[in-house]
Amino acid sequence: MSTPGNDGNMGWLRSAALAQLISGRPLPLPADHPGRPWLEWLRVPLSAGPAPELPSADSTAPASGLPPVVEDIPFSARQAQQAGLVPDVVYGCMIQTWWHPGQREFAARSRSEVVACFSADELDLPGWPLTLELMLPLNAYRLGELTPSELLTLARPLWPEPPAAEDEAATEAWVLLHLAELRRLQDVADCLRPFFPSTPPLGWSAERVQHNLESPEPEALQALRVPPGLEWADVQAMLGRERIQTLLGS
Repeated sequence: MSTPGNDGNMGWLRSAALAQLISGRPLPLPADHPGRPWLEWLRVPLSAGPAPELPSADSTAPASGLPPVVEDIPFSARQAQQAGLVPDVVYGCMIQTWWHPGQREFAARSRSEVVACFSADELDLPGWPLTLELMLPLNAYRLGELTPSELLTLARPLWPEPPAAEDEAATEAWVLLHLAELRRLQDVADCLRPFFPSTPPLGWSAERVQHNLESPEPEALQALRVPPGLEWADVQAMLGRERIQTLLGS
């Protein structure tokens, strides 16, 4: 039996996800199965039980009709995660390599759309080639659809530490102002740098800091991750003068 490995073999994960879609029930997997963490990351419904025997590409299709494991996706689930891709985007594109009815290219299909429209009769093998680069535009599109709260939740594993509880409203507003420039989940975490307690200060003199509180330099705007077009008065209202002083000073 082909297995996903610790990094999440995408060919195996696709076959397992398709087996779940075909059955319409949670996919049984042992708690210690190496594929379980990655299927959970992809939000594939799972239950406890023996893993299904997924056939390899060169084996005879079993009576169960389970899709075979084909090693045609040149990256792992871990690499997709490290690339800052939203799990739903990875799931949708992974399924579309073999299921793309009426399509000419990959589309930003939501998980609910896949679940609602999927038909095993429309599987198309061999499928479309998929790379991390192909998913980046769809990832940017998906990030633009999410609420600030959803963006913060998805990017939380990338934070060096959580912002203070009293900054919750400010961080949601700050992320919303950066929507147009978000491509990966790392971009979400990066724009929040002013809110992380461990962000190192620039070490400027008190005089230079004071000057920038009135008229910010481009270097200060970059360090504070100020989105384009935001008035300086609004930046001070959202970040607070004390935080700005701390981030710019020594």
